[in-house]
Amino acid sequence: MLRLTSAIAGYSLMALMSGCVPTPAAESSLNVQPLPVALGESSALSCEHGSLWSLNDSGNKAEVFQLSFSAQLQRQQALKLTNRDWEALAWAGDVLWLADVGNNDGSRSELQLYGLNRQLKPEQRIRIRMPESSSLPYQHDVDFESLVYWQQQLWLVSKSWKSLTARFYPINSSAPEQSLPQPRYEVTLPFLVTDASAVPGTDQLVLVGYAPPQQRFWQMIQGKFEVWMALLDGEGKLIKQQQLPVDTQVEGACVDPAGQLWLSSEVGYKPASLYRLLHW
Repeated sequence: MLRLTSAIAGYSLMALMSGCVPTPAAESSLNVQPLPVALGESSALSCEHGSLWSLNDSGNKAEVFQLSFSAQLQRQQALKLTNRDWEALAWAGDVLWLADVGNNDGSRSELQLYGLNRQLKPEQRIRIRMPESSSLPYQHDVDFESLVYWQQQLWLVSKSWKSLTARFYPINSSAPEQSLPQPRYEVTLPFLVTDASAVPGTDQLVLVGYAPPQQRFWQMIQGKFEVWMALLDGEGKLIKQQQLPVDTQVEGACVDPAGQLWLSSEVGYKPASLYRLLHW
């Protein structure tokens, strides 16, 4: 989750005045629906088992939400866990992994993943030890908002405030204690990655996020974001990237079996919303 005032304060005046070359938004068939009020800070999205799945991030209760594809609340499951900064979730077969991995200030010594069964009961936990860091808030590459099951493997994808180079870290779901491994793939993008989704029936991966604050300063003061997506092949190489016709704080993304791209946004200058893009 982006805390706007803190993020902007972390950049120098020179960075705030830097610009970027605008890219036309993708022509898409876009459908927008409000999310339930209880999901006002949706920070993740998964399209699995015939439903949408989401959660709220830091400062909210430890809950998982199951939604219909028309954004109707089907289940709101309270969990006896701690939500320090939940930022992502991913189904891996019959296990729903919740990712307590937000690290805006770069100070976390460990991250946590929680594995729930199909009844949404916690059964597994993974502790991931982080390397020592002396970075300033929002000026490092060890913040995470994306967990994805891709290539029969769990991956954490870095948000990478400093370099805009998203790095893919393979996670061993059978090891309850592990150190953050070396990244296997990396790709430099014009945006901060806030979620990722495998594309069903292919080996491709979609990354979604928004342009960094120093490139959209005045728009973000108004609460508006420049939202992007990237499509990668099975070797983590970029196929395409494009701006999307959405201007809210998109934190969740998933691709359904029909190939539709779904996005969830936090409440801002518009209500928290669910977006469906038929063509992207």
